[in-house]
Amino acid sequence: MSAEDDTLQEAIHEVQKNLCSLCVQLLENLTSKVNSASTLSTQLVENSQHLARLIPEDFMPQWLKSLLTEHCNGFKCSNEKVAKLSVFVAENLPLIEEPILIGSAAEANLDELFNEQRDKFLIHEHFDRLVSDLGELIAEDVIEHRTVEDAIRKLKAVFQVNRRGSLAAVMLAMNYGNFVKDSFGGLLAANKHTKPIYESWVKEFKATETAVNQANAATKQATIRRLVNETRLQALAAQNPEMQEAVKGYLPSPSDLTQKQ
Repeated sequence: MSAEDDTLQEAIHEVQKNLCSLCVQLLENLTSKVNSASTLSTQLVENSQHLARLIPEDFMPQWLKSLLTEHCNGFKCSNEKVAKLSVFVAENLPLIEEPILIGSAAEANLDELFNEQRDKFLIHEHFDRLVSDLGELIAEDVIEHRTVEDAIRKLKAVFQVNRRGSLAAVMLAMNYGNFVKDSFGGLLAANKHTKPIYESWVKEFKATETAVNQANAATKQATIRRLVNETRLQALAAQNPEMQEAVKGYLPSPSDLTQKQ
């Protein structure tokens, strides 16, 4: 990263840090006796616009684009505007707190690539449904074995915490889910009270596995395309037939190229 990019990255970091602080204060104000939401909202809008002016267009996060177009442009403080802004902040705070990177730092930010695919394949919604089923299992209060109940409670917490987690966190959550399913599934399926809920959970877990695998595969492709010059790789593969099978999954398919045209 150049010295100029370093300076800009530091400026972006400082403004984003202030924005995150304003977001937290706005949400805390919702339950405070002292109502300073109007002042905080105005500061938040101004800060967001300042941040947007600093970030090169190619590195502008989608949440910031949405914040600007849906809430900041032409902002006039009112109870309705403040309420809508507060809802947006509450729903997007984890994304707002993710560091905004530019230049070569952004190219090497592989977590961001997975985050895009994770949201595209709605992993967080799958995790929410798994959490709901696990909550029902616990609420039945008929699990006879303490070890099984403890494992289910911990699995529920793992899915809750990592619904928008990194690739490593999501994969570890799924690994623990498989452990619970393989180890205790027989006991849960044998109990007439927990069987229907468990079977619903297994069905959703399989759907989640499919979505996670699709997101992982898409991330692998996106990683190579970001780190390797696609045109040069295609030319090199054309000159070396032995490479073609190895790189096939990382290059766009003919249909992808047609759609781009």
